Parts: sequence; structure tokens; C-alpha cells
Amino acid sequence: MARFSPDFAWRYLKHLYLPGLALLVAGLGAGLATGQWPLLYQGILGAGLALLLVWLLAAILISPNFSARRSARVGANVTVTTLAALVIVAAVNLLALRYAYTVDLTENQRFTLSPQTQTLVTQLEKPVKIWIFDSQPSEGDRALLQNYQRLNGQLTYEFVDPDQNPALVQRFGVKAQGEVFAESGEKKQQVQTLINFQQREPLSESKLTNTLEKLRRDRPLQAYFLQGHGEAPLSTAKEGLSEAVGALENKGFKINPLNLVETRAIPPETNVVIVAGPQRPLLPAEVQSLQTYSNQGGSVLVMVSPEVDPGLDPFLKPWGARLDPRIAVDLSGAGAVVGLGPAALLVNRYGEHLITQDFAQGLTILPLSRPVATTPVPNVQAVTLLEASEKMAAKRELTEDLAALDPKQDLQGPFDLAVALERASSTPLANPTPSPHSSPSPLPSPSPLSSPKPAKLVLIGNSLFASNEWFNEQLNGDLFLNSVQWLASDDREPLSIRPKDPANRRLNLTPLQASLLGWLSWVIIPLGGLILAVSAWWRRR
Repeated sequence: MARFSPDFAWRYLKHLYLPGLALLVAGLGAGLATGQWPLLYQGILGAGLALLLVWLLAAILISPNFSARRSARVGANVTVTTLAALVIVAAVNLLALRYAYTVDLTENQRFTLSPQTQTLVTQLEKPVKIWIFDSQPSEGDRALLQNYQRLNGQLTYEFVDPDQNPALVQRFGVKAQGEVFAESGEKKQQVQTLINFQQREPLSESKLTNTLEKLRRDRPLQAYFLQGHGEAPLSTAKEGLSEAVGALENKGFKINPLNLVETRAIPPETNVVIVAGPQRPLLPAEVQSLQTYSNQGGSVLVMVSPEVDPGLDPFLKPWGARLDPRIAVDLSGAGAVVGLGPAALLVNRYGEHLITQDFAQGLTILPLSRPVATTPVPNVQAVTLLEASEKMAAKRELTEDLAALDPKQDLQGPFDLAVALERASSTPLANPTPSPHSSPSPLPSPSPLSSPKPAKLVLIGNSLFASNEWFNEQLNGDLFLNSVQWLASDDREPLSIRPKDPANRRLNLTPLQASLLGWLSWVIIPLGGLILAVSAWWRRR
């Protein structure tokens, strides 16, 4: 019978650190990767630590010359190095989980939620759940929903296989694969359908954020577009407002036409009245209806291009506001870079207001604009929204030499192109920020008007920017939507830049181009590489 000796035992125990390290790495790797620590992972981790401990004790107690043995020193170095690496990896993963930071390098910031989405989701107070009825979930959709969930734990999501959950399909009335719903309490709202005409579309941040906005409201907001004076039609024509109307409806607004000659008064449930580009003056009775509505705390958006007298002076005077009859032009020639003339202004100066707070240095394009002027009025706060630069001017008459300004009748920038005004009932508003540009001819200050709630007015010296032709250019749509939302909302709604859908980079090839691409990738390029390789081999030989 073999006699026990330290050297005999050490011969078998000295390799225990190998399985110990393997089990330790497996346990730590599984736990850090999944973020969970079930008994299985804990058992693997404990077994690895136990084997390492047995190996270390054996090395110290059984092998007296532990530190002198080359193999033992190598094993100890490997153990210490591996443990140090594991500690560093664990620390890095812990910091990454606690302080998550990502960099989005895509052209359209596809994987970064817009400021509007971030603000809206952060302010969610009630639980909202997103249901995706899809048997083959997309990882891109899952990543987008995870970005939403990181902002607020009130928002959750679940992918549902329609074939395996008929009860949920019946509850939501699902009709096809790929339908997405949002649910909050008793409210259910369809977001979109991911599969249209046998083609799969990604989950849209724009549609999802707009749906969340609808769920937050108890009732739809009522927006009335004034009609009867040549205003922009609510149609799909180039000069129409169908794009703007559709965007408002996506945000939960109910759109209504308003003819004051027929109704004689503005409906009491109105949240905002929009006067979009009238071509003829309003009747005095119509102006009086707007005044009455405003005095009762109503909100009005006025958009008027130059060379038009809408007859709104009696309505604007109590606000200390005036539409300047001159035409604004850009003397810098910046518009020529993008194929626009001097009458199309590229504006990148914005005031400090909720409507424009996230516009930064983005561009708003105003084709054919007029200045707007304000005069200080008690209890009225006027804030600049858009401001013309020093290289812009407002001219009474357009001549061939636009740079030649008549100081008596022309106006050199800067001057206001759009302003937001808010009128308190009896006390001045907090933190007033008056517009820096006053009317050259002061208006008489009217007596303060009383109303049960603050009245609001947005005055823009341009109406074409919101038309179908210009609505989706740069920040034009954001200016219109944020103005309407600020006017229509009693509370501080999240106003910001709209979520952008991913840019379509699909490459459409003709049959000839597709055939040529196939020959290049499968024949010409491989054959060329083979010829070069043979040529190089032949030269060396």
C-alpha cells in the first residue's frame, strides 16, 4: 500500500486552481451578463472559490517550498492576475450598470430619444404598458422600449405571441400581426401596425410619444381654425394645412373649422383659436368675438404674412402688439446656399420661452415675413420667439438694390418676427421677460382687462411656414405645434422638438444595377484578387 507523503498529495492538488478559476469565471460571467444571481450561479461561484481555497491551503501546508517552486510561482501569478482582472471587470460592469452612458453616432440620432420624449416619459405619473402583438419580436423595437423604460419605471412593455394568447387578442381587438397598443388604467390606444403590405416597419418613436400624450389627457383638446377670409385651407394642397392638422390630431387635438359669421361666438369648449393667413379683413363683429374670447382667458394663434391687412388692430391693441406692414428680407445671401431668395429668412435666433427652449441653433425657414412689434402693457408679458439678425431688414418697398435702406421708412435688424404674450387677470406675471423690440409708434395703453384665467396670444408675421410645402422643413413644424400646445394647455405641457422617424436609406436598384452588383461581388472582385495573388506568386518564383 502506498504511503501518504506531502509530495504525493501535492502532485494531484497543485492543479486545483485551474477548475477553480474556470468555475469562478463562469459564475461571475453569467451573473454579470444577466444581472441576476440565482442559486445555480451562486453555487458555481462558491465551488470555484472553494477549489481555489483548497489549492491555496495545500500549497501552504503541504508544500514547504511553495515559494521556491517555479510551477507554484507561475500558478500563483496566474491566480492573482486572473482575480485582479475579474475584480476590474466586475467593477467596470457595476459602474456601467449604475451610470449608463451611450453615444449615438447615427445620422438621424436613431437610438437617442428626442427631448420631447424624454420630458414626457419622465413626467408620467400613472403606469403605462406597451403591448406588442408579434410572434417574432424585433431587437430594434426592444431596444427602443428599453430606452423609454430607463427614463421612468412607470412605463413597461411586453411582447405577446397572438397565437399563444387569444384572451389578450380579444381584449385589445387585435386584427393582425404587429399591432401595438398602449394601456393606462381603463384607456387603450393603438400606436401603430408594424407589418404593412407584407413589409415590416420599426416601432416609431414619433407615434409612440404622441400616443403617450393622448393617454395623459382626460379629453381631447379642441382647436378651431378660423375660416371665411381666404385663410389657408385644411386640405392637401401645397398651400394647405393638412400636414399641420394631422400632426395636431396625432397629439390628441380635435380639429374644427370656425366661421364666426355663422356661429357668432366662439364655442365655450375651445382651447385655442388659430387664425392662419387671412387674405381679407375680418368683420368688426368677428374681431369683437375674438376680443370677448380673449378677455375670458382664451388663447389665440395669429399668423399673418405681409401685404395683408387682416383688420385685427382692435384685437391686438389691448395686448400692446402690432403687425408691421413692411417685408422682411435677408441681406446676407444665406438663403441662396439652399436655393432660396432674400425674402425667405433662415432664422436661428430664439427667445427664452417654453415654445423655443430646445431649438438651440436650429433653423426655422420663414418665406415672406413681416416684423411684429410690441409695446409694454400692464399685466402683459411679451417674450420674443423668433428674432431677425443684424443682417436682415424690413423694407417698405422692394427694389433691385435691397441693401439700400431708407432710414425713414425701412427697419434694420434685429427685430421680432414672432412673439408670445400672456396676460394675467389682475397681477403681473412672475419673472417677466419683455420683448427687446418695441413698436416705433407706441400704442395707447388700454385699461387692464380681467379674466378668470391667464389669456395667451402667439403672433407670427408669417403664415406660409406652417403650410404643407414648408411644414416639415427644419423646425417649422415644431414652432407651429409647440405654439398651439402652449396656447391650448392649462399646465406646463412638455414642449420640444418632435421625435424624428428614422431616415429611409433603402437603396432601390434597377435590374441592370442589381445584376452588375452581383457580378462585381461574386465574380469580378474575387477573380481580380485571385489574379493578383497568382501574379505575386509567379514573380517570387
